[in-house]
Amino acid sequence: LELNTFFQTNPYTAELMVKFVRDEVSGSRTVYDLYSGVGTFTIPAAEVSEYAVGVESDPSSVELARRNAMDNGSRADFMTARAESLGAIDADTVILDPPRAGVHPKVIGLLLSSSPSRIIYLSCNPARQAEDIARLRGYSIDRLIMVDQFPHTPHVETVAVLSRGLGSDVSPQRPS
Repeated sequence: LELNTFFQTNPYTAELMVKFVRDEVSGSRTVYDLYSGVGTFTIPAAEVSEYAVGVESDPSSVELARRNAMDNGSRADFMTARAESLGAIDADTVILDPPRAGVHPKVIGLLLSSSPSRIIYLSCNPARQAEDIARLRGYSIDRLIMVDQFPHTPHVETVAVLSRGLGSDVSPQRPS
């Protein structure tokens, strides 16, 4: 196996984020974890939902995710695909943990057309996250937490919990 996969760099705070996401998806019917990597969030989501599937474009990461699920007795499912190539998402909850560049514009469109009830968006780039969330018309932020994933640096990991609602609109505010 090629080990070019991504994993959260701070195990203590990564565990806190996994618990937070797991609690947020608890009771969901179907969870899609886009940009799922090795299943860091998919596997815990499968414990508390009826069905959880991770979508990842890197075949090595998907192979490791499947092995990780098997080793942990998880019923999580994984598919090798680019998130932007999916035709539809039949899920009530979607987890997003995209690369620093953010969510692909086609994924934003897919989310808007599929209209999941909740979106949990993790990001190491809060400015890009705010831009992406602003494009998710019809969703509002229920919760936003910041995690000091990178101590002694100016960087922060953010986790936004979004829900769909009538007339919801989120516009990012840039600091002056």
